[in-house]
Amino acid sequence: MGKSVKYAGRYRMRLLEVQVIVDKGYGKVDFAIPYLREYLREHAAFIRMSLER
Repeated sequence: MGKSVKYAGRYRMRLLEVQVIVDKGYGKVDFAIPYLREYLREHAAFIRMSLER
């Protein structure tokens, strides 16, 4: 992804704080919001194109 460990850790903490993800052990997380994984997978191409603008 081209980002530092510090950068990723900062965003991991933010997502944990707002309960979007939950800690599942060392180096592992899971989505806390029901069906978020499925939504992101279904819309990944659209999201990627939107971010490239």
